[in-house]
Amino acid sequence: MSLDDALTHLPPILGAIIFGTLELIVALSKPKTRLKRIFQIYLLAMFLWSVSAFMTLSGIAEIIQWFRVMTLAPIIMTIAIFYFVQTLFGFRRK
Repeated sequence: MSLDDALTHLPPILGAIIFGTLELIVALSKPKTRLKRIFQIYLLAMFLWSVSAFMTLSGIAEIIQWFRVMTLAPIIMTIAIFYFVQTLFGFRRK
């Protein structure tokens, strides 16, 4: 494995570790609030994106399925951020 390959695969691996750890911290923290549940969904989408980015770049598994996950995860992230901000600031849709 060359240095270029290592630098290409490192960010998705580190991202998956960081987002997975944060997901566990938020999941195990108390009290369970709506804000934490929405943030958990965001972290899960980020974790899935990181794992799918690594799998797509590495070519270990079937690329097309992981690429589909990689394109679906940002949509989930966007929706989760929308509801997170709405809940955080107390905005309601009319």
